[in-house]
Amino acid sequence: MRRLYDLFGANAAHPAERMSVMAFDYLDRFRERARRFLEPNRRLLDDFLDAHPELPCFRPPAGTVCSTASRGRTGFLFHLLRAKYETSVVPGEFFEMPQYFRLGIGGPTDEVRQGLEQLGAALVEFLALTNAGPLYVPNEGKLIAIVPPNEAETALAALRRNSLGRGSRDHR
Repeated sequence: MRRLYDLFGANAAHPAERMSVMAFDYLDRFRERARRFLEPNRRLLDDFLDAHPELPCFRPPAGTVCSTASRGRTGFLFHLLRAKYETSVVPGEFFEMPQYFRLGIGGPTDEVRQGLEQLGAALVEFLALTNAGPLYVPNEGKLIAIVPPNEAETALAALRRNSLGRGSRDHR
């Protein structure tokens, strides 16, 4: 029975307990190291969130993670982020908030910067593909109308009835 208790019991490992107690003597060093990582990373995160108002977020004053809301089919965003941009965030399903995802900023600053850049690129693509946000197409003052092929003539006729649309053409 004693062997089974050693196998299944919840006994803490003695060396790990001793090391954790000894770590208290070095808390100032740990704190300074964390501060060196987190201050520039927090500035990167703030700049990123300022540039992406489509991601509402509570910005905690301390810590290594923040949770931000997302619109649309978040599963597609996470797949796109992993498959094309080789970057991950923590989906909200993991913490019972499916409309959110979690960003971590506790790593090296260059990696955080790169991850936020890749997340930004994925968000632009995600919003365009899912119609969860505006899709901007430079068109030099022209209207671009995307309609089903069987409704193209009806749409052209409606445009041509307006004085500004008399020269409307079909560019299939």
